[in-house]
Amino acid sequence: MQYIHHSENRQVLSVLLIFAAIRLILAVIIPAGFDEAYYYIYGRNLAWGYFDHPPMVGLIAFLSRILSPLNGWNLEIRIFPILLFTLTGYLLYCTIRRFSSQRSAIFTLILFNVTPYFSLGAGAFLFPDNALLFFWLLFLSAIIRLDDSFHWSMVFAAGVSGGLALLSKYHGVLLIPALFSLPFLLPKWRTKQYLLSLPVIVIVMLIVFSPNIFWNASHEWVSYFYQFGKGSAKNADFSLLKLGQAIAVQAAYLSPWIFILLIWAILKSIKHAQSFDKLLLPFVLIPVLAFTLIGTTRSILPHWPMPGYLGAFLLTAIWLEKWKGKSVIYWASGSSAAMLLLVMLLIIQARFGLLPLPVQNDPTLDGYGWDKLATKLKSGPGYHSQNHFYFTNRWFLSGQLGYALFDENDVTVLNSKAPHGFAFWSDPQKYQGQTGIFISSSRFKANPAAEFGAYFDSIMLIDSLDVYRNNQKAKQFKIWNCTNFNGRFPSPYTAGIHK
Repeated sequence: MQYIHHSENRQVLSVLLIFAAIRLILAVIIPAGFDEAYYYIYGRNLAWGYFDHPPMVGLIAFLSRILSPLNGWNLEIRIFPILLFTLTGYLLYCTIRRFSSQRSAIFTLILFNVTPYFSLGAGAFLFPDNALLFFWLLFLSAIIRLDDSFHWSMVFAAGVSGGLALLSKYHGVLLIPALFSLPFLLPKWRTKQYLLSLPVIVIVMLIVFSPNIFWNASHEWVSYFYQFGKGSAKNADFSLLKLGQAIAVQAAYLSPWIFILLIWAILKSIKHAQSFDKLLLPFVLIPVLAFTLIGTTRSILPHWPMPGYLGAFLLTAIWLEKWKGKSVIYWASGSSAAMLLLVMLLIIQARFGLLPLPVQNDPTLDGYGWDKLATKLKSGPGYHSQNHFYFTNRWFLSGQLGYALFDENDVTVLNSKAPHGFAFWSDPQKYQGQTGIFISSSRFKANPAAEFGAYFDSIMLIDSLDVYRNNQKAKQFKIWNCTNFNGRFPSPYTAGIHK
């Protein structure tokens, strides 16, 4: 093991703080996205599980809510993800220093911080991946230390961190097959104590994860069916075109040059297959190959394989150690310049909308204007009453509305096919006899009379709000008055919803 001196720590912290500052600037300027606003509602309804995810992202949202003085700055929901990613970066550096030089570790840390998905996605915004990446890396760090020298403390550390990874995102289950592949690859892991440690690690993981299992058992296993059902689809035929698309979206999320570097490091590690490579490769290849192969038959979300690429950065550090001259400097500098350019483009688009993107395909518009709508609702006549509730027809729009109103009003979603988490913390019968204020956005088609006419006595358009960006109309909100809700709106989930 190599120890990190105070002077070295200062250098590392300088790198981490520079990139954290960039993410803070981005976090302040970019409005909260659909998913982030929805996860904010998680923090209002703490539970051991949710329709879409295990509980960790809700806990992070809850902790973020103590920063209410930052209301309106977007940092309320982003400060903890930024702090957590900074800790992940420091853990990555410390892990690399166990087997590589300071030079290799610092350049790998820089590359990690200029990779779009890691730095500008999971590193800047509220997602389940914030915690998943930290605990996944903590698990790998424990396995590396256990491989160096067997100690039961590291066995339990691996089990706890693996369980917390599962509580962050169900991707954590892939740590188990990767773990059980080690005896087939490394003789040391075929000895008695190492073989015994494998089931112990898994048992500890399951104990830590068990509250989510109990929650799902009392809620129709809805979260497991939803998430693991994403891997099934109609007309799921093999296609080389789909394979190409799956690889292309991963390259885009990582940036093509860093993607090439990581794939190069993986291939070099497979070819040379030293003991340390064999230790890490299962944790890299299983998630990357599993989701890429799924992508040959259906579309995948680009971030699904990303935990595997987190391990690939550790492999990359090994091979960066062998690079001579200034090639590493050029690679890191070019990647940093590209990342800064991307940040500038995001900021410019969010503030001015200069890029001619179709309205439906501009993610910077997701959270735009909701604060203005909230101000109108709070001050407008007849909108703000204890006998009113707010609703939309899509879970992500209700998330945005709930986030914009900051707990001051009841917000729900009425959608008989996909209410998502709102079905578990918002009982329609609670609003029986009340007046609903329906909010629609011009970005999404809505016909409230057709959708909700059977559940209200009358539905009437009463107001609208045009939202402008750079003196151009960006979207329009419409406000509808829906009188006397009968409370009988159907839900696709039935048993145990409001326990």
